[in-house]
Amino acid sequence: MNHKLSIIIPCYNCSKTLEEAVASVFVQSIEIPFEIVMVDDGSVDDTRDVMTRLSKKYSVVKCLYHEKNKGGGAARNTGIKNCSGDLIFCLDSDNILAPHSMQKMINYLDEKKCDGVVIYERRFFLGNDITKYKAHFNKILDRSLEFADLFNDSDTILDNFLFTKESYLLTGGYPEHHDFDTQCFEVRYLARGYNVFVHPEVTFYHRQAGEKKSYFERVYESGEFSLNFYYILEDALYLFSKEARMAILKYDVFKNSKLGNENIKSMLAVKYAKNINNLFLLNYKKYLRDDGLESYIEDVGDNNSNDEKFVRAVYFYQKQEYKKGSDIFIELLNNGFASKLVYFNIMRCTVALSGVEKVNIEKETIKILGSFELNRQKINLNPGLIKKMMIYFYKLLKVYDKN
Repeated sequence: MNHKLSIIIPCYNCSKTLEEAVASVFVQSIEIPFEIVMVDDGSVDDTRDVMTRLSKKYSVVKCLYHEKNKGGGAARNTGIKNCSGDLIFCLDSDNILAPHSMQKMINYLDEKKCDGVVIYERRFFLGNDITKYKAHFNKILDRSLEFADLFNDSDTILDNFLFTKESYLLTGGYPEHHDFDTQCFEVRYLARGYNVFVHPEVTFYHRQAGEKKSYFERVYESGEFSLNFYYILEDALYLFSKEARMAILKYDVFKNSKLGNENIKSMLAVKYAKNINNLFLLNYKKYLRDDGLESYIEDVGDNNSNDEKFVRAVYFYQKQEYKKGSDIFIELLNNGFASKLVYFNIMRCTVALSGVEKVNIEKETIKILGSFELNRQKINLNPGLIKKMMIYFYKLLKVYDKN
């Protein structure tokens, strides 16, 4: 097939590693037209100078800029929206492609006639020494990957993979409202039933932070791991069993998340370790398609159980029909289903309706929680606090009603 490859590099304060990442592209023996689209996400170091220098050195390099930091998901989306390729690979600015790996993936995609190709071996290295590393392997080589593989003991990871632009557009792109954008994209991708294979010979080098704490360690310590992981699960909640949904919805995502345990991800792993199939609906594969959520909503109808009502409310929220979503969340409260996630969703629906923040509703909602002088690691939605919050949000809605 006639392809063009777009390699998207989100950049943020990466002046020390960007040139090495770009250099690794030029040892790929790529046989088709390609471009490199770098997106600076509001860097405050010399990243833009490095980008300018690289664009002058290589005619295939294109530079785009965010004046404010919007996050990795937004940078990836900006790059893909402005690229000209039909095949996409997102390369982090501190990572390195092994020689010839990209063309191997392109050939494999054509051979398998699939939507995406995943790297087999990731080599995690410290600093600048790629000869010393810890390897991670995507173990499933005899079939295409499935949605359930993201939650079983296969330890499947899709964070850096080759995919078609068409499938990206149908998936809805990377989320921009939370920090686990690559993890969420892989869930969105397989939840829509796209055909993805692991290339058995491709290697990728993933730089780790060394003495500096990793991104995930910082998220754990901030107490936001479970909330961010909930955002991932929320996109595919309709595929989970009733029991699993209730476990997710009753979980306190605002309490401190500790490395390796005491977070929503590890809770699900322990609960369903013996039978992963119980994590999902019996007929979940029926909904592994682009219109899967819409089809599920149509199938369950209006007379729902609490977990089904929650899924329906999330559906309206994602369609930006915030009033419909809020009404259902409030109905859940009236039904006695008063989990913290129900309150949180009422809050973010109300923030959306108020119009006080049009860029990132979720982060604005968290800021409001912070304005109540709470430690986000120990948020406790007691009745007195809830009343105080509801008064605040009532005032926001009054502003909305006047408009």
